[in-house]
Amino acid sequence: MKRPAGKKAERSLILWRESSASYLIQPGWNRGLYAYTVFCRVFFVQDITAQLLQGLPPLDNMGVTVAWAGVHWFAGTTRLAVSDVLELLPEHLLSPVVVHQRGARGGYACSASCGGALIAWGDDRPDVFVSLPGSVCELLSIPALVALATVLELEPTSRLDLAWDAEGFTPADCRAAARRGDVVARVQFSKAESSKWVEDGAGSSTYYMGARTSSRMVRVYDRRGPTRVELEVKAERAVLLWRSLLAVDLEDWSAAGLAELRAFVDFRDRSSGVRPDCCKLLPWWAAFVEGAGRSAVCIPREPQTLERAVHWLRLSVSPTLALAHDVLGPDLLRDMLTVGRDRYRRRPDRVALLDAELIRERLAEAAD
Repeated sequence: MKRPAGKKAERSLILWRESSASYLIQPGWNRGLYAYTVFCRVFFVQDITAQLLQGLPPLDNMGVTVAWAGVHWFAGTTRLAVSDVLELLPEHLLSPVVVHQRGARGGYACSASCGGALIAWGDDRPDVFVSLPGSVCELLSIPALVALATVLELEPTSRLDLAWDAEGFTPADCRAAARRGDVVARVQFSKAESSKWVEDGAGSSTYYMGARTSSRMVRVYDRRGPTRVELEVKAERAVLLWRSLLAVDLEDWSAAGLAELRAFVDFRDRSSGVRPDCCKLLPWWAAFVEGAGRSAVCIPREPQTLERAVHWLRLSVSPTLALAHDVLGPDLLRDMLTVGRDRYRRRPDRVALLDAELIRERLAEAAD
């Protein structure tokens, strides 16, 4: 077979080389379809994807570098009709749709796949779920992924992963720093489910920081060669992070992602005894983040209401109040009510925060 010439040949051979590794791990029944997809990508769609591939990071380390943040998982829902989704996905992923005779997790009755992507839907569900795992994201450039998400009206309402390849440290270095306490993190390392160390027996290891059920989790592993750092973000936080990435230029994606990563886990020298935010970054971590800031996306809080306040009282305070009443008598509760009444009358903003018509009506009745 005659090879394509010039830069197209170089890009084609890189794509073919990297895709061959994924081909070898495909199940036997899927290898033919996968090989067909790679063949089409490499030899028949060079002109179509030329501009999209301009946004692809260097491919010598599976798609990401320290200076680049690669998207390595994208999963969410769209309100488009399932027929539109099944029609649009093959155009972007260059693979046919295969409908499965089974449902999918999340209560979806029907499912299909397209080039490694999962599509799930059901007659009783108003949305269509689309999951693009790491193998799909690695074959797409970031502009191509953005274009696909835009066409599908898709946001990562379920999950968004960002990844960086790093030098100068290993998963073991992260684990040792966390054990020494040289870390500022939204992780309770004392809990077993909040951190985990896994070795695969072949000399590589993975260090997990954060629980699987939380809105953020970090994985540091070296099973692909260079150390890879992955930030997994879920639900509302994933949507807000995705929107913040779309609001900046492509070359600033890494800094924006690192800011979210550092807001969750930041390795610092805590031996000086000063305030954690004032401690210096560990040298290998400072080299990795390359001066990126430290700020998490802001999730708006639900407004406080009288109903929520009463629910909190019943759930958290009522056992203690009952104990105090039984042991110390009713006088204590009457004194507490008197003090509390004086305090909230001096804080009209507190009443306004609850924004409850019932409060104003009852206060008016009491005044009369």
